Amino acid sequence: MITHVVLCRLKENVPPYKIEQLIKEIDGLRQQIPGFLSLESGENLKLEPHHHGFSVGFVARFTNRQSLSDYQNHPEHRETGRLLVDYCEDGFNGLLVFDYENN
Repeated sequence: MITHVVLCRLKENVPPYKIEQLIKEIDGLRQQIPGFLSLESGENLKLEPHHHGFSVGFVARFTNRQSLSDYQNHPEHRETGRLLVDYCEDGFNGLLVFDYENN
């Protein structure tokens, strides 16, 4: 299984409903992409002093690298990804993506 973690440092003027809508659109891709197992998301509680301004994150799980690749190359993912970059401070520099394989 592949775990795909995305952390976002959002611009201050991005309303929460826009992020909620984006997450719903991403979650809708589970119906279209075989092997897209789950999606969880939430706001950073900032309980640790090392949050570096990341305010929202999500974790997606995929059966294997191919299902993650199918997700990454899906046209709807490309559009939601473009919007997410627009919502982040300093574009791509406001995103942290971390993928790891579960044994």
